[in-house]
Amino acid sequence: MAAPRRGLTDRADRLAARLIGLLPGRADAGVAAGHSGGHVWQRGFLLWDGFFALAHAVTIGAIAVDRGGTTGGRWVAVAAVLGCAVWYVVFGRPLMRADDESWRGLVYCGVSAVLLLLALVFSPAASFALVFLIPQAYWCLATGPATVVVVTYCSAVVLMDALRSADPTGQLAGEAPIMLLLVAFAVVVGGWAHRIIRQSRDRAELIEQLESTRAQLAAMSRDAGIVAERQRLSAEIHDTLAQGFTSIVMLVQAADSALEALPASPRVDQARRHLDSAARTARENLAEARAMVGALRPAALESASVSDAVNRLVTRFGQDRDVAASYIQHGEAVRLDPATEVVLLRAAQEALTNVGKHADPSSVEVSLRFTPERVVLSVCDDGSGFDPGQPSGGYGLTGMRTRIEQIGGTCTITSEAGAGTTVTAEVPR
Repeated sequence: MAAPRRGLTDRADRLAARLIGLLPGRADAGVAAGHSGGHVWQRGFLLWDGFFALAHAVTIGAIAVDRGGTTGGRWVAVAAVLGCAVWYVVFGRPLMRADDESWRGLVYCGVSAVLLLLALVFSPAASFALVFLIPQAYWCLATGPATVVVVTYCSAVVLMDALRSADPTGQLAGEAPIMLLLVAFAVVVGGWAHRIIRQSRDRAELIEQLESTRAQLAAMSRDAGIVAERQRLSAEIHDTLAQGFTSIVMLVQAADSALEALPASPRVDQARRHLDSAARTARENLAEARAMVGALRPAALESASVSDAVNRLVTRFGQDRDVAASYIQHGEAVRLDPATEVVLLRAAQEALTNVGKHADPSSVEVSLRFTPERVVLSVCDDGSGFDPGQPSGGYGLTGMRTRIEQIGGTCTITSEAGAGTTVTAEVPR
């Protein structure tokens, strides 16, 4: 018997593999959906819908042509089969699509068993319902509970036929082997189906892990590219900007020394103030360039918070531009992520630079508002204003908005000709 059993097992294995290829909601179907937009998955589910609809129709037809009972009884049996169809559409189909093998499967199979028993009471032809009830049982439940349900279905058919027969014992003896064979086949196919499903789920999890690993490798590669680009930019900045600022500082110092040979006068004093301002600006930008070369945060943030850095920036702007510049802090200042602090400082620098170049204001107010979720930077001036909808042709505002959006923030510019401008940058903490 070993060889025939192996042959049956092999055939059942192949049959189960074909069936699982059609089952939606399972792991193989999920993988197919992930790689082909879900078309195979949807097509497989529609095939099962068509099979169940055909099985219901055949069962109803068999009941209709069965002359073993009364007309009213046949109508009751037909109504019970139609109830199975409605129950499948309303409860069973969503359950199968979700691949849910919880207690809901027992509820579905229990109601189906009651409807089957009702149909069998009035028509023995209702046994055709096993064609769609057995696959649904293995779809909704694990192998063990599904087998119990299938045995219950088959037992109900056999017992009802025996009760109708004039020779119950003979009827049982005649139908029991067939039902046992049907149960055995269902157990073999269902068991292999669930085994293939488990293997498919394992493969799906492995594919998911591989895709996650591939995404991590892509992120690492991207980060490595960013690091390499930063190193290249650092070398460029060191060889150009840093050296240039160093030369400017030296030239300003030489010019200041040359002024010492001139007699004191208001013009000489004014020239010295301009040179001092130029030297201070060059030194600060040299410090910024060196910080960038070292892949560090801006020099203004090295020993102070972003609030202190913005405050110094505003004070310096007011002194250099002879403008009433004020800084206001709302909430308790906290240290933020370095990237966030850099973006806020750069936004404040860019906004004040634009104010100094284009707005010609009499006053500027800069504020930082710290909330538990976000930090809001606001730069407001009473200058000439402009139309934000018109292209400016410059990169400053565009670059500022891009930097803010890259860290998940938003940038809003409100302005009107003659009514000043307000730049608001809101970033997450």
